[in-house]
Order: sequence, then C-alpha cells, then structure tokens
Amino acid sequence: MKALIKIMPALVTILAMATFSVIGCGDDSDETSTTVTGAASTTSVKSADAGATLDVAERDSGSSVALKPGATLEVTLSSNPSTGYHWVVSSIDTGSLQQVGGAEYTPDPDSEGLIGSGGTDTFRFKAISPGDATIVMDYLTPDNQPSDTTFTITTNIQG
Repeated sequence: MKALIKIMPALVTILAMATFSVIGCGDDSDETSTTVTGAASTTSVKSADAGATLDVAERDSGSSVALKPGATLEVTLSSNPSTGYHWVVSSIDTGSLQQVGGAEYTPDPDSEGLIGSGGTDTFRFKAISPGDATIVMDYLTPDNQPSDTTFTITTNIQG
C-alpha cells in the first residue's frame, strides 16, 4: 500500500497527459501547427493546405505562417470604428499573396446594439504563388495617421 501511495502522483500525471492528448486529437480542421525547434528557441508555425483557411489574430503578430497556393489567410483584429480608428493594409507583396475584398466588421456579440461598442475587422488574403510575403497592417487614427498599434505577419507560400 505504501508503494502505491508513493507512485500515485506519477500515475495521476500520466493519466492527465493521456487524457489531454486524446482531447487534442478531435480537431477536424485543415489547419495544422508544426513545432520548429532552433538552437535558442522553440516556435510554432501554423500552416494551411490549398483550399483551407488559416485564422490568425493579434496574438499572432510578428509570427510566420506556411500556406499552400490556394489557401486563405484570415486576419481578425480588434476594432472600434465608432472612435474613428480603423485598420488598413499598409504593405503586402501582391506577387505571392492577394487581398480578397475589404475589411469585414463584426460587432462584439456581448455588446451588440450598444453605441460605441467595439468588435473585430476581418481581412482575407489568398495565397497565389510560391514565395515569402509580409503583411503589415496599421491601426490608423481618425485623421488617418498611424497609431502605435500595428499587426505584422510573414507568410511562406510553398508550391
């Protein structure tokens, strides 16, 4: 009995790890995440196959993603147009990546109908040919000047 008590914490840890591994296997999306380990750090690279959509948000700013030609990159950023601030695409390599339509605003569902409430702007980009492309987006002030808020993501489109 004393031996069982001594190994109980290890058994609980193994059971918890197995449970979380099985829970993580239930995703049916075409979006994948690959861990890349370097000498100094470990980063996760999100990727999408042709025909799939890869969703990114503010937390992904400064990261890189891998896309196949035909994949769509969907960038969703917090926004509050009632303040006059708005997102713009300030830089993009249109040889590898093409913007599809304009920004699509969605009000925050918890404050829908409230004057002055915020929401999100969604931008879509289609991977069209192999190459690297960086998207830089600025959150402009009401007088169309850059604020301190930017979003940057680098895409690697692999044929």
